Amino acid sequence: MLVVMKFGGTSVGSGKVIAEVAGLVKEQEGKKVVVVSAMSKVTDSLIEISERVVSVPKVQVEKSVDMFIRDLLLRHRTAAFEAVTDKKVLSNVLDELIKTTDELRIALLGVGYLGDLSPKSKDYIMSFGERLSILLVSGALDSVGVRAKPVTGFDAGIVTDDKFGCARPQHKKMVKSVGHALSPLLDAGITPVVTGFVGGTESGVTTTLGRGGSDYSASLVGRYLKAD
Repeated sequence: MLVVMKFGGTSVGSGKVIAEVAGLVKEQEGKKVVVVSAMSKVTDSLIEISERVVSVPKVQVEKSVDMFIRDLLLRHRTAAFEAVTDKKVLSNVLDELIKTTDELRIALLGVGYLGDLSPKSKDYIMSFGERLSILLVSGALDSVGVRAKPVTGFDAGIVTDDKFGCARPQHKKMVKSVGHALSPLLDAGITPVVTGFVGGTESGVTTTLGRGGSDYSASLVGRYLKAD
């Protein structure tokens, strides 16, 4: 039996509820793929900061970005301490949170100093909410004895066109790509924790499926893995 379990922003909105999610996943029998949204309100905050940094004076860009990254990292670190009970796993999660927010910081500084937020850049920035949440959920799962691996939408085989902001899945390619990406993990007893909302072009450029795209991501994964 294979089940795709999808959890929205409220369900991963704090460390406490992420720990509850881990418990629910552990109780589910059979092979599982977990698809998660960003923590509640994080995607909105990413849109807001990306639009703000292109409009403020250049001398204020770095300060605006650093304040945002500080608050974002604090929220996710706090959740990690609540949800990830294994100390070794927690250490790895905290390291990955720093690496991921550092990558986001560079992207925000780039669009801020250029004063240009293209749809391509906006999709890339918006993807970070899910990229952070999969670290928390996979860490929480590992802590309760469920072997898990965080996987971005593209790495899960969600291939799209390049219509940034509301990309369309390339179904003919996904017939093979999703299975090729996720089946080896499932066969090895690993639960993939996949970013909802996020995909990528054939060349690996990050795209998003539009607001509410996490549900779509889960349905795509279920369809091409032939989930129960």
